[in-house]
Amino acid sequence: MNISATLTVITEKYQNNRILLAGDFNIDFSGNSNERAELINIGNMIGLIQVATRMGTTSSCIDNIFTNYDGNIMVNTVETHISDHLAQIARINLLTSMKPKTEKRLELTRIINKDRISRFKSMLSDVQWE
Repeated sequence: MNISATLTVITEKYQNNRILLAGDFNIDFSGNSNERAELINIGNMIGLIQVATRMGTTSSCIDNIFTNYDGNIMVNTVETHISDHLAQIARINLLTSMKPKTEKRLELTRIINKDRISRFKSMLSDVQWE
């Protein structure tokens, strides 16, 4: 399956969800290649936009983030020292889409079964009522 078909499947399967797709696309976004233009066009057609990422220490920019989220996204890269790629960190402000918090209520319940009813009756019989 090529990248075009993969992106189409992802966006169709998760069409009612926010998508953030990050990774090593092996397409250099620092230049103006045909592959870069094709991937951006495909993304635009299916509702994914490229989020600008800061370039690392090399001259290429092959690790990118695509999303259909139109809110506030801040992207940075971090050197992890465990890969030949920089890690991507995307901070997404979801406050605009979050439902307001509902107040939590504490509910106390009692388990009522034959043993507990029997114990309750026994305790009642032990009470001095006069």
